[in-house]
Amino acid sequence: TPVGAAGSAEVRVSLNGGADYTPSALNATFVGLHAPVLVDARFGPQATTLRLEFDSQGTDRAGQTGVFACAAVLDNATVDALRGSGPAEPACYWEDDSVLVAYLDVDTAAAAGMSVGVRAGTLLPRGAPAPGAGASLYS
Repeated sequence: TPVGAAGSAEVRVSLNGGADYTPSALNATFVGLHAPVLVDARFGPQATTLRLEFDSQGTDRAGQTGVFACAAVLDNATVDALRGSGPAEPACYWEDDSVLVAYLDVDTAAAAGMSVGVRAGTLLPRGAPAPGAGASLYS
């Protein structure tokens, strides 16, 4: 299956390059790389951070290292909620390939039950080819 898609495929086994194969097909399921999925969001113990956890496949961290503007990964509505009435752009860092942490200050509008969105096209799975490197993740 192409990168990014999951499904079943017919597999035939040959011992000599195709002249003989098992008469019945073996159905196997392949799961390829997929777009990272946000699976959990929770506030830190003192509510000074918001911890965003992506699925166990991991991400490419959107190419970010160190502390960076959350807008590099999160959508505008989420960034606006994190900023709240404060003047400063919210800052984020990657704890690991699956956990993004956003710093919160006293002016934040982040609250339990809020929607959290990822900026479209920014996160790829860990190990995926870079855009323009040949294979398409979503084809």
